[in-house]
Amino acid sequence: MNTIISNSWDHPWEGFRSSFGGCNQTEAEWVAPCYEGVEMEMGWPKAGSILWHLNHVGACKAAYTWDLLHPVEVENKSTWNVIFEMANLATVLNDVNDSFVLATKSFSYNGKIMGKGGHEFGEYIGICLRHEIWHAGQIALIRRMYKRNFA
Repeated sequence: MNTIISNSWDHPWEGFRSSFGGCNQTEAEWVAPCYEGVEMEMGWPKAGSILWHLNHVGACKAAYTWDLLHPVEVENKSTWNVIFEMANLATVLNDVNDSFVLATKSFSYNGKIMGKGGHEFGEYIGICLRHEIWHAGQIALIRRMYKRNFA
């Protein structure tokens, strides 16, 4: 199971980290025209930007980690500080992923995680990984659109 979890983050072609590797600040802040008019969240990067996607995944990954460490709690009390600088964000994302991996290793695979409605371990991890990879695909598409317009 932990190999699957690591591959979802670290795989050189399909992992989450590869979706934003080498992304610079300008590219991370760019928003495609199809997002014009989409409401922004207060204190967050512009909706549709790579920065938004990365912060969203970081916040969710912190929440998933909290759920694994507190499996009987229904209310998630994780925190995430939005980061606007790409270099800092990449470092923090790696740290939050490391914490998530450690939490999966210490979790009793027979237990249930009550956050998100109560799920068996394998089902919960599936939710986490599918969500992460969904956003990796979104980031890859944004990067392709950015390069088509500016490269």
